[in-house]
Formats: sequence, C-alpha cells, structure tokens
Amino acid sequence: MEIQAGLVTYVDLSVGDYFYTNNIDITETHIVNFAGISGDFFDVHMDKEFARKKGFSDKIAHGLLILSLVDGLKNRSPVQLNAIASLGWEKCECKAKVTPGESSHCKTTKANNS
Repeated sequence: MEIQAGLVTYVDLSVGDYFYTNNIDITETHIVNFAGISGDFFDVHMDKEFARKKGFSDKIAHGLLILSLVDGLKNRSPVQLNAIASLGWEKCECKAKVTPGESSHCKTTKANNS
C-alpha cells in the first residue's frame, strides 16, 4: 500500500508498503562536484565524447552520486520515517543510467520484517 505523507514508524509499516520521493534534476555540476569529492574522474563521467564512443548519449552520473542524492530525496520526502539509520542499501537497484539534464526519483519499499 502506498504510504501517505506524515511521520511513520517501522512498526506502522507492512511488507510491501512504499512511497515515492520527489524528483531531482541531475546537472553537470552534480557530476563534476561528485568527481572532485570522490576522486572518481573516470572518462565516462567526465568526457562526453568518450561516453558517446561507449554507447551513451552523454556523460553519465556516478552510481554512488545517484545513491547519495536518492538518500537526500528520501530524507526530504513528505513521508518521514522515524528512524536513525538507513539500512539495506545492498538491495538498492538503479534501473538506468542517468545523464545531465535528466530527472531521478526513488521508490522506497519495506522489503521484510527483519
């Protein structure tokens, strides 16, 4: 069931309950700044022509950048989880590459009761 806006505790949720975050527009500035912070200057993130030669339409955002932005979206969502830590990131799925100018969001789902 889709979770409605408001403060939600873990015990209020059933397996399969979910919510969507708002969108964020990914910019070249996000990518460049993340490269500087992470030290990941791999050409597919920094060089549009290199990325095109590898089959992409443009340079692509770092997967960990998108994961970081998604965590921020989750924390600013109208659904507020009453929690002190985010666990289970190993189950996170990125559905597609993200290029500058595209928008991203997240669907957060309670997967189990443990």
